[in-house]
Amino acid sequence: LIHLELVQQGCLSSMQERLKSGIKKPSSWKYTRRFIRLRLAMWSNKKFKAPEIVKPPIDEKLIQNWEPDAWLKSLDELEQFYRELPDSYSNILLFKHPFAGPLKAKHAIIFLIDHLRHHKKGLR
Repeated sequence: LIHLELVQQGCLSSMQERLKSGIKKPSSWKYTRRFIRLRLAMWSNKKFKAPEIVKPPIDEKLIQNWEPDAWLKSLDELEQFYRELPDSYSNILLFKHPFAGPLKAKHAIIFLIDHLRHHKKGLR
């Protein structure tokens, strides 16, 4: 769950920074194809090496002090961000996935759902 929280926080902070920057790069079919490939990869049973930025800490003390509520809080923050996102940003690239590249906010949220389902198998 720590990894999932790190991914969600990274996604949210990436989108918040892009929104604050005022840069509005519109999405296109090129980015939608990348998103589709990302979804297909997440649906597969293939294992992927997590980027360093979202690997859980090795520090046992940090792991012991981690609260599962932090993961739920990050979900709430993502939901609030997405709900408050102006309609003018619906087709703007806000999140940069480490492998798939830039994604729209809607595609970033769908990726996070796919990512959770991908790891759900290992949580059982």
